[in-house]
Amino acid sequence: MLVSDSRFRFVRSLQVLFRRLSVLGATCLALAGSTPAFGKAQPGPATLAYQERINSIITQLVVPALTSRLDQLRGAGTVKLTYRVRANGEVGWIKITSGSSNHFVNDTCKQTIKAAKLPPIPKDVLKELHRRWVEVDTEIGINH
Repeated sequence: MLVSDSRFRFVRSLQVLFRRLSVLGATCLALAGSTPAFGKAQPGPATLAYQERINSIITQLVVPALTSRLDQLRGAGTVKLTYRVRANGEVGWIKITSGSSNHFVNDTCKQTIKAAKLPPIPKDVLKELHRRWVEVDTEIGINH
């Protein structure tokens, strides 16, 4: 019973952390406004909403994938990933921009995102971006 309670509390704290990271990421993007960064236009409101939705879905997929192997999460740290979602919802490419020292966490995050069945990009997002893909940044922090 003690192990089960401990596992439940750990899983619950991961879910709360991931939700906060998703909201924080969307808030940071919103605060950036429309000022170009490195020659790129900042995303509009429809794009920000879609990115937030994708981050929420990814969080719901990654948490169970990671917590299924609690024994492998020691020293996990943080993984930052950038990936492109195609118009049909498929992940086109994915890159770890800042990896954890834990290869299990890096690989699991990358594989889970690549296999995700994401919703297609809404038409208003495609109009905002003038392209057929959305780039999404996700940060996953694990303290175990």
